[in-house]
Amino acid sequence: MKFQSLDRCQCTACGRAVAVGAVVALAVIVVGFALTGCRLQAADPPRAVKDVDDMKETITFEGKVVYLRFEGGFWGIVSDDGRSYDPGGLAPEFQIEGLRVRVKAEPLKDAVSFRMWGALVRIIEIERLADADP
Repeated sequence: MKFQSLDRCQCTACGRAVAVGAVVALAVIVVGFALTGCRLQAADPPRAVKDVDDMKETITFEGKVVYLRFEGGFWGIVSDDGRSYDPGGLAPEFQIEGLRVRVKAEPLKDAVSFRMWGALVRIIEIERLADADP
């Protein structure tokens, strides 16, 4: 660039006249974005990682064991309020159609299943209810 005056200069490559104000404004905008990005990153402190056990949520419910005959067949639990739960693998002693159980489980929020039935859970405790008569 070759300066012609305080407000104009000429590009040596193509010969066009360019307003100095436009070049300065563009430089200010680019530098402003760069500084803002750096400042925002520095202002965000790293988040403390909680203990995994503190982040677990458990649910407790009563319901009936059911056997579903699709996707190769599997055992699930339908709670008394009508919600369905897929425990992934139910212990053999609880694999009885219609068995009433009380369950304490952890919802598996980030898990997926090809069965696409019920909420996926990991059973923490399960007990046969006294009124269980399948």
